[in-house]
Amino acid sequence: MGKKLTDLPRNAKYVCHNIQNKILAIMAKIILNEIANEVREAGEFAVLSDESKDCRKTEQLSVVLRYFFRGTVYAGFVGFVPISDLTAQGVSSQIVSRLEKNAAGLSEHAGRAGL
Repeated sequence: MGKKLTDLPRNAKYVCHNIQNKILAIMAKIILNEIANEVREAGEFAVLSDESKDCRKTEQLSVVLRYFFRGTVYAGFVGFVPISDLTAQGVSSQIVSRLEKNAAGLSEHAGRAGL
């Protein structure tokens, strides 16, 4: 990504917030795909999640995957999920949904873990 940005024309500033948000979204997708690939190769992972309210008093669930990959333990942040149903069923369905949406099909592995 850094090479791509340095190879751009010198008159390209990309200061518009819309463009910056698109660049950040692309980089986030690249990182999530890398985490998903590592988790698939690792074969097993744990889901860590915690709920809290943001400054607007919206309940949010943070989702992190913890996995052992090539001799090292990693924790990869998958994202925040707005949540209204704080029951076990509601939380687990949101986690599986996030894994399906953002982590390239990792919910298949989560299903084996009983989520």
